[in-house]
Amino acid sequence: MRMFLSGVSATAVAVALTIAAPAAAQDAVSAAPADSTASDESSNDIIVTASRREGKLIDVPASVAVVSAAQVEQQGLQDFADLALRVPNVGIFQNNNLASRSSVTIRGIPGRAGIFVDNVFVGDDSGINTLLVDIDRVEVVRGPQGTLYGRNAVSGAINTVTRRPGDEFFAQGLFRYGSFNSVYGAAAVGGPLGSGFAAKFSGAYRASDGFDRELGGGRVNGSKSYAFQSQLRYNPSDNIDLWISGDYQKDDNRTGYTDAVADYSINGGSGVIYRNAANDGNGFDRIVPTRNDINREQREVWGVAGHADIDFELFKLSSITAYRSIESVFNRDGDATRFNILTGVQPVSYNQFSQELRLLSPTGGVFEWQVGGYYFKDDRRSSDSNLIGSDFILTVNPGLAPFAPALAPGGLGGVVTLGRLAASPTLQAILRPAAAVDPTLGAIYAFNFPTSAGTQTTLSSNEIESISGFAQITLRPIDTVEISGGGRYTHETINASYARNAIGLVQFLTPPIPTQRLNNGGNSNFSPNASITWRPNNRVTAYFTYSTGFRSGGFNLAPAALVPPANDAAQRAFRPEIVNSYEIGLKTSLLDNKLTANISLFRSNYSDLQRAFFRIDPTGFVVNSTFNTSATINGLEIDLAAQPIKELTFTASYGYQDATYDNYPDAPIASFLVPVPAGRPTLTTDLTGQTLPFVPRHSVVLTAEYNRPISDALAFNLGSDFQLRSKYNVTDGIDQIRIVSDTTQLGVHVGVGDAKGKWRITGRVYNLTNQVFRTGLDYNSFVGTVYQSLSAPRTFAIEAGFKF
Repeated sequence: MRMFLSGVSATAVAVALTIAAPAAAQDAVSAAPADSTASDESSNDIIVTASRREGKLIDVPASVAVVSAAQVEQQGLQDFADLALRVPNVGIFQNNNLASRSSVTIRGIPGRAGIFVDNVFVGDDSGINTLLVDIDRVEVVRGPQGTLYGRNAVSGAINTVTRRPGDEFFAQGLFRYGSFNSVYGAAAVGGPLGSGFAAKFSGAYRASDGFDRELGGGRVNGSKSYAFQSQLRYNPSDNIDLWISGDYQKDDNRTGYTDAVADYSINGGSGVIYRNAANDGNGFDRIVPTRNDINREQREVWGVAGHADIDFELFKLSSITAYRSIESVFNRDGDATRFNILTGVQPVSYNQFSQELRLLSPTGGVFEWQVGGYYFKDDRRSSDSNLIGSDFILTVNPGLAPFAPALAPGGLGGVVTLGRLAASPTLQAILRPAAAVDPTLGAIYAFNFPTSAGTQTTLSSNEIESISGFAQITLRPIDTVEISGGGRYTHETINASYARNAIGLVQFLTPPIPTQRLNNGGNSNFSPNASITWRPNNRVTAYFTYSTGFRSGGFNLAPAALVPPANDAAQRAFRPEIVNSYEIGLKTSLLDNKLTANISLFRSNYSDLQRAFFRIDPTGFVVNSTFNTSATINGLEIDLAAQPIKELTFTASYGYQDATYDNYPDAPIASFLVPVPAGRPTLTTDLTGQTLPFVPRHSVVLTAEYNRPISDALAFNLGSDFQLRSKYNVTDGIDQIRIVSDTTQLGVHVGVGDAKGKWRITGRVYNLTNQVFRTGLDYNSFVGTVYQSLSAPRTFAIEAGFKF
């Protein structure tokens, strides 16, 4: 909290304008656009579908956050990851700056949120971080949603709701240019076609040179993306609404570049040879080590969906049929240095189909119900191919330093690589006796001294088939009391496979693994929920909710150890995960709707929590493994929104979460920055009572918007947004390097435009105080270097937009 106080004092002037938090605030809507006037409704009166039927936000017995289209525009948000700092107790993190490696944390648990687009579940994390194209709002439901949202909405659900075309024509556009040669443009047009039909088409483009620079080279971690979205709607009457939608995004990013921050050595290994961090000197200077190959991420994400809502008076039928596809490939310099040690390519192909049918009773009255079924099937196939190059180390003998000097300043001499051995008859003669007893050296001599060890490829596939049925009933015995209960039964089957191929010399280093086929035998689960709500009037809601969530067991398909154990297949399996959550909350609209104040307190108990760890196997190789444990999360959310005068709107949100492992004394991970004892055993760490990664205990979001006419034709806008997160870890373990200190972000925008909102020009500053922090760590065992990715620095932008 010390950093919190200093951060606030350092930005006191701007925060005086900023006492608020985004609609991301639990139930707060953003400030009105420049042409708006005061409303008789509060932010708690906006219509949401968080309970899978339309209703006012104040009536939903859950902690719900809404980021509106107006907020996206006001704060200059561009993609899903930009929502990360806008909602307390919610985080969105990218590994190594890669869009296809995003993870969402809600209420203390990474990777457990169900991500939806127009109520269509996005089944793979590689497809969640896309541009925010022509959205209506983003609804964030915090807490388990196993009954109404289904599979994998264990910690909560985030649903991006796009704008639907209707009876009115609209057209709008935006162009933004900023620091690091960043460009962003978006446009949308839509309206009626006649005879009950309406359509829209929208698109966006984004490009940037990147925030970082390669040593002696140009800028890296740049991006280039474009996205399109279209809808055709048929709404001939009030009781029939049919629409089909399609979306597409393509990325081509020169990204995945990280900076060296620490050297480590497994049993005196490569960290003391390459000394990447020691020679870099500053892991925060945004100058990354030179690579001998280019990192490049390419991705295509697309989907189609058909929606049908038909009202039969006695009940409403809703159907959603959807198909989504993700194709991505990451070409990378695997050692992240100027040396030719490892270059690789990682393609991923993912396809999913889903069908949901839902019957709903009319809203209101003494008794409400909804019942439905859901089918989901996906297929994920990936591979990881690595070419072992000429700088691969064979042996280190200081006595050979005259023939094989140190590879890096200050490093050890006597480093013999594939390339050095191939080029030096002297080294060949010296090491020939050793080759007679060393299988690897013997193979090199037999292969006539190749400069490449060949290619190793790991192949994996994962197929999930899930079918579920659910029901929810609501009873109102008296006008002020509402009792709800329901449940979902799910049966899920997972079929997986993995294999490892090796071509060339590498087969002597990492033996091939024949295809292993795995099946979890099917997991079944019943996830109930229940709530009781008290509404003494339409301005106050108090509730208690019990909710559950379920995540099926499965298999960790990460690359195997150099020499996998005999029970490798069994070690890859992990059990289903269950969460039970309890929440009590109060929502209020006060002072003639000029103030809303909402609070929720919760406790979540996770059993068989699935956690992936990096561990050191007996050969010194770093392996990714998944284990089951348990955790408890306690916390609260407070959200305020105020509009003291029609020109000025404030929001303020605070989140607290205490997320710790219950009892895990022998977690199979180890510190990478201390020596491993002789014999290279797998080390363990006591994680009991330790905080889970990516979980700041405190988070604060503040926003303010001031809109004032300056003439009959012009209006002035000034706004600010402020976010704070207390310290958190980016990985499990005991290394101090994993800790990120308290972080603050402050954005300011000022603009002028047409009084009726037809056009505007805005200047922006993102991260005004230029605070940069670590967003992730990567332990590279090939060169013994810990690399880190960083948040965005201070940037400036100017933009122009129009609306009709």
